[in-house]
Amino acid sequence: MEDISSSVISSSVESVVEEDFDWVADKNFSSENKKDYLKYPLSLWREIVYETDFNIYSMGEYYADRVEKVLKNEVFKSFKFYKEKRGKFKINYVKYYNVDELVLTKNSIIPDFFVHKIEVKKFKELLENRKYMMRTFQELNTNKKYISVIGEIKISQNYVFKNNNQRKDYIKFIQNANSTEEELVLMYVYDESYKLFKEVSPKNEDKIFLILCYIPRLFLDDCYKAYNNIIKELKLNINEIDLKKKPTTLPKEEIIKELNVIKEALELKHEL
Repeated sequence: MEDISSSVISSSVESVVEEDFDWVADKNFSSENKKDYLKYPLSLWREIVYETDFNIYSMGEYYADRVEKVLKNEVFKSFKFYKEKRGKFKINYVKYYNVDELVLTKNSIIPDFFVHKIEVKKFKELLENRKYMMRTFQELNTNKKYISVIGEIKISQNYVFKNNNQRKDYIKFIQNANSTEEELVLMYVYDESYKLFKEVSPKNEDKIFLILCYIPRLFLDDCYKAYNNIIKELKLNINEIDLKKKPTTLPKEEIIKELNVIKEALELKHEL
C-alpha cells in the first residue's frame, strides 16, 4: 500500500441540514424502531468523540471527524481502517485493484474511509450485530474470502442518493475492480433523521452491495437527550445518559459560535 495524493476532495463538507428528532415523540414511529435507537452505545461513543479543541472549519467536517473516530475505535476496531486526510490516502486504489482509470471521472477515487479485508463470516456478524444502525438491500457475494468497504460520510440523506459523478465513480470502481478474493461494497454514513434512515428504500439499479448507516451528531447533546426521552416515553428500565457528567457535549450554540470564529479567521487570512 503506497501513500498517494489526489485532487479528489472529500465531499463530507456540505451545507448543513438541521438534525431531526421529532420522531422521538411521533406516535406513528414504532416503539420497536425507538428501541433500536437505544441499542446505540452512545455513552461509549460520547467518551470516544469528546474533545475541547477545534481543528476543523465546518459542521460537515466536525461531523465527519467524530464519525471516523467512532468507526475506527469502536465499530471497525478489529479491522484495518484507513481514513482520508486532506485529499491523501494510503492506498492507490486504481493500481491496487487494477481499474482502468479512464472509466473514472477524475481517474481515481478518494472515499472518506476504507476498511480492508474483513473476512466474510465476520462481516456478516458485524451486519447482524449492527442492524440498528446499518441497513443492507442486496445479497452478499459469499464466493469471495474478504469484504472491503468503501465509505463516504454525508451530512444528510439527500446527499447519499444524488446521482453525481462521485457516486457514479464509486459504482464504476466497484464494478471494475479486479480481485479474486475481495468483494467491494459501498457504505454511506449520514445523520439528519433516524426516522428517514429506517424508512428509506433505495432502488437496486446499480447492482452493488450498499450499506446505509445512521450516526447522529455526537458532538451535540440532542442525540443523547433523544436517547433519554425515549427511555422516559416508553418507561423502560434502562439507565439514562448523565449529561452533567464529564465528558460533556458542548451546547449547539457554543459549537456554532466556535465554527464561525474559525471560518472568519480563515476568510481574513485568505484576504491577506
